[in-house]
Amino acid sequence: MAQLLLISDKSMSETDNRQVGDVVGIFDDDHVFSEKEREIFQIVKVVPTTGTLKLLYPKIHTLARSTSTDWVLGEAVEYKEAWKDADGNWCEIIEKPRFPIRYEDGTLKENYSRIPENTATTLITKEVSAEK
Repeated sequence: MAQLLLISDKSMSETDNRQVGDVVGIFDDDHVFSEKEREIFQIVKVVPTTGTLKLLYPKIHTLARSTSTDWVLGEAVEYKEAWKDADGNWCEIIEKPRFPIRYEDGTLKENYSRIPENTATTLITKEVSAEK
């Protein structure tokens, strides 16, 4: 088992991009939270282990491309950060959520798609394999 420390109404802030249900941390079942943590945050016990839950974090990578295929002096390479959506596409991260996952309706879900700008531009589509 594991415990999730979640944002609650008491721990909301206007200064960063967080929402109720965002997962602040994943802890082992025997972790003891402080009185302050129990007062401010919501704590939920879930069946999977902390290691299994951490595998559910969305995949984030830095993508790079050259601005041309010619060799030139001083040419910069363009970099963008992308996240992998449920369909296997790599979408550009325009705005990072404060926390990458949330606990909603009894399941863990990624937070990147919650921000519409993060679903607007697909940088790499899912890999397609050809059958012979």
